[in-house]
Amino acid sequence: MEIINPVKPYQKSILMLCLFLGVLPSCSNHSQSTSKKIKENFQTIVPITDMNKSLQAEVYGGEKNFQSDSAIHLRLYNKSPHSIFFPLDSHIKLLMLSDAEWVQVKNEMTYSGLLQLASQGTPLLDSNTTWVRPIPGKNIMRDAKENILLRIVMIGEIMENDVHTGTLVGAYVDVYITP
Repeated sequence: MEIINPVKPYQKSILMLCLFLGVLPSCSNHSQSTSKKIKENFQTIVPITDMNKSLQAEVYGGEKNFQSDSAIHLRLYNKSPHSIFFPLDSHIKLLMLSDAEWVQVKNEMTYSGLLQLASQGTPLLDSNTTWVRPIPGKNIMRDAKENILLRIVMIGEIMENDVHTGTLVGAYVDVYITP
C-alpha cells in the first residue's frame, strides 16, 4: 500500500513561512523586554532625568571598541547656560552589562583638583577632556563570549552664580570592551 503525501512542496514552503512568522514576533517581544529591563536598571542606578542634554560626552576620535586594558579618552561638553561642577570622588561611573544587568566596575584612573565646565559658549572653558581605564572583574571577562558593553557615565551638578543648586545632570557614552 502506497502512502500519498497530500502536502505539495509549495504548501510545505508556505507552512514553514507561517511557522517562522509566528515565532518571529515572540523573539522581538523578548528583545524589547530585555532592552526595557536594561534601560530601567540603568535609571535605577543613575536616577538623573537630564541625561545627555545639558551635558554631552563623546569618545575622543570616535572609537567604539577597546581592549580590556585600554585607557579611553573622553571629551565633555556643557550644553547648558549654567556652569557644571563635578565632584572628583564620584563624577565618573563605569558600568558593564553582564547578563542584562549593569555592574559597576572600578576605574584605574584617579583624579585630583577641581573640574568645572563653564556655560555653553564660553571659549575653551565649556568643554574638557578626561580619561578612564576600566578594571573589569575577572568573572565578567572570563564569562564573556563576545564584546562587553561598557557605559561611561559622567555626573555633574548645575551651578548658578557659583552656588550649588543640587540639580544633577549627566551624560553617558557606550563603548565595547574586547575580552
